[in-house]
Amino acid sequence: MGADMKVIQMVVVVMMCCMAAFAEGGRSDIATIPATKDSMPLLPVPNDYKNYFILQSFEKVTNVIIGDFGGSEKIICLIVDRDSDNTVDEVIEYYPESGTFSYPPKPTTKLFSEYPRIKRDIIEGKVFKDSTKANNTEYTHEMASLPVLLLRIKEGRHVSKRGPNGVYVKNTDPDLRSTIMSDYYCAREQGRYFLQFRTLYYKSGSSKIVPPIQHSVYCRDSSDPIVREYVEMLFIRAREKRIN
Repeated sequence: MGADMKVIQMVVVVMMCCMAAFAEGGRSDIATIPATKDSMPLLPVPNDYKNYFILQSFEKVTNVIIGDFGGSEKIICLIVDRDSDNTVDEVIEYYPESGTFSYPPKPTTKLFSEYPRIKRDIIEGKVFKDSTKANNTEYTHEMASLPVLLLRIKEGRHVSKRGPNGVYVKNTDPDLRSTIMSDYYCAREQGRYFLQFRTLYYKSGSSKIVPPIQHSVYCRDSSDPIVREYVEMLFIRAREKRIN
């Protein structure tokens, strides 16, 4: 089998996995699949045009995905760090309305600040608040982020060990105590790190809002230094509560 055919088969497999993830439950869990140029057209363009931010990291590759839908031209931006050294190796921008790509030296979306600051802002939830505040309205979904995770660990509620080296945290609906609104997972195994923030839904007043993508953070077997920093900090907090 020639090298070109192997590449084609690999692309087909990735696209099939992405399509399956997008179809699951009628909404996208595509953040669990490593983003590539070929998978970018499968990322959703929300009907309400709310922006989204995703941090994903698999082994040595870290991606930041920004869905910028607030302007006259919709942009999905993929920022790639291929060797976990906190520098940008490639930027790919996809324009879903025209189906075209560009490869600028740095992101053109106004929602990008700087790298690696954007990774911290996604984990800490700053990008979701700043996007809302800047536009004076709700243009970004309220995704699961660090402040709620730290609060739940401090309370020691809905926090449990998962496996020999992991911590799992639930954030439940205050009106429906048995219903999970969002959850978190962090772990370390043989020098690799796991950090995952998932939002099933959140509330705005009396409304229950389901974001188009579940995970704002999905890191698996990561060697990214910032992911490592946050996981190590979370393990210190968990040890203080005698969770792990």
